[in-house]
Amino acid sequence: MLSQTLRSLAADGLVDRRVEASVPPRVHSRLTALGRSLDEPLAALREWAERHMPDGDHFSRRTGNRSQPG
Repeated sequence: MLSQTLRSLAADGLVDRRVEASVPPRVHSRLTALGRSLDEPLAALREWAERHMPDGDHFSRRTGNRSQPG
């Protein structure tokens, strides 16, 4: 699953993947400049989620509507 996700991120230009010809093969991944440009927006989203998580927990307890792990 992780390797599939990294391949997808590489196809989108967010990650550089380098496969080293060894046994077993080694794969090195790093963020591209485009991927690094997501740092600030994702940090803002994380901060928003952390601020509002108590609101969601309160709603779930009040309505009995708990999300199930996928």
